[in-house]
Amino acid sequence: MAAAESVLREMARAGMTREDHVLALGGGVVGDLAGLCAHLYQRGVPIVQLPTTVVAQVDSAYGGKTGV
Repeated sequence: MAAAESVLREMARAGMTREDHVLALGGGVVGDLAGLCAHLYQRGVPIVQLPTTVVAQVDSAYGGKTGV
């Protein structure tokens, strides 16, 4: 929750809108956190998963844990 709060504060400080994108560089927890924060900040904020390993790519591609 502390990590999500930190990300959400930075998004608000930067003045993020629905025209901006959230980029998740990594996989697993990073992708899940990015998806959660994009949703909590403002519904409709696009998220782009940028997996850094094959395992992260598979994790980002399956499951739909964050409703992307």
